[in-house]
Amino acid sequence: MFKKKELEKKLETYQKKLKNLKNKNKELQNEKRELLKEKKKILDKHGDQLKNLIEKMSDGEMEDISEDTEGLIERLESEIFDLKEEVEELNRENEELIEELNEYEAEDDYALRSDKNTLIPERSEINGGIKCKSDIEIGDSTVVHGPVESSGDMKIGDDVTIEGPLEGKSGEIDIGARTEILGKVRGSNINLGEKSQAENLECFGDVILNENSVVSDVIAVGNINMMDGAKAEGKLKYGKNFDGGEGISIVGSVMPLSKEEIEEELKEKNLSQD
Repeated sequence: MFKKKELEKKLETYQKKLKNLKNKNKELQNEKRELLKEKKKILDKHGDQLKNLIEKMSDGEMEDISEDTEGLIERLESEIFDLKEEVEELNRENEELIEELNEYEAEDDYALRSDKNTLIPERSEINGGIKCKSDIEIGDSTVVHGPVESSGDMKIGDDVTIEGPLEGKSGEIDIGARTEILGKVRGSNINLGEKSQAENLECFGDVILNENSVVSDVIAVGNINMMDGAKAEGKLKYGKNFDGGEGISIVGSVMPLSKEEIEEELKEKNLSQD
């Protein structure tokens, strides 16, 4: 449980640590890049020397190969071989550094990381995403400028804005009224509140769309229940039952499928997004 000041201080600390790591990574990457350039220059120079010797021998300019010339050729060949190995190793290290840098840049999406149950106080503003390994609760009228991801249950308050996807790795997702999710919602069971909005819903259990809520496509292994006035602007796919109230709107098709078909489609979606 975080008080607002404690939360802001924790966010600031995380952002500073991430910035320092990112800067160090960039410095190291630049050093490796310059070293790689120097090694390639030496490799090219020695390669040209060896090439010139071979051309002279081919043109008959060197009738006899002296011991000194043989020694020079052997040395150049050995140096070229060693340098090629160094360049290949530097290339591998450079690729690894680039991958690490990309990971650090991706981490910028998350302003807050937590291993414990997390409560975001109402009327908070989070300048980045949230990643939690346990349950998370986001208070009313909060704005999150990024994605939200949790390995536990997720409870999202009323009048909340989340500028990114909402993903529950294993828990249930309960979204309050008049809340806007600017991305997909993925979880085991999803309850979208009255007059709330989201993009695609991907669910391994049941989906409830409360009164006058709006979504795009919905795919659920279990049931889909649309309350009065709920609207789906795309397709509905479900593995068990569908129930709709008065005044519901479905723009696309309604497709009952087997549980296995739904699970396979969700698996493919997850792999393509990874």
